[in-house]
Amino acid sequence: GKGQPGPEGGPPGDFYIKIKILDHPVFQREGNDLSMNREIKFSEAALGAKIEVPTIDGKRLSLKIPAGTQNGAKMRLRGHGMPRVNGGGRGDEYVKIHVAVPKKLNKSQKVLLEKLKGLDL
Repeated sequence: GKGQPGPEGGPPGDFYIKIKILDHPVFQREGNDLSMNREIKFSEAALGAKIEVPTIDGKRLSLKIPAGTQNGAKMRLRGHGMPRVNGGGRGDEYVKIHVAVPKKLNKSQKVLLEKLKGLDL
C-alpha cells in the first residue's frame, strides 16, 4: 500500500525496492559471516606466527597461526562479521590461509631447502 494510487482512484499499489550489494575488494559475505583470503609464508605456516588481518570496520586484528598450519585452513574471528539485522550481535569473520610457495629461490635458500628435504621435511 505504499506505491502509487491505483487507476481511477483505486487503493495504492505495492512499492518495491531492488537493492544490489556490490562486491567488496577484500571480504565475501555469507549471511552475517564474512570470509577473506590471507597469504602467509611457508616458514610462518610451518613454525607458526602472528599475522595482522583487517576487519570490515577498518580495524586490524592479530591472528595466531599455529605451527603446522596447512594450506586452505580456515581461522575464525568470532563476532567480527556483519551486524545481525534483528540485533543480537554480529556474525564471524573467517580467514582462509594460503601458503605461498616461492617461485624463485636464491642459492642459500636452495641449500637450506635441500637440507630440509634430506630430513624428510
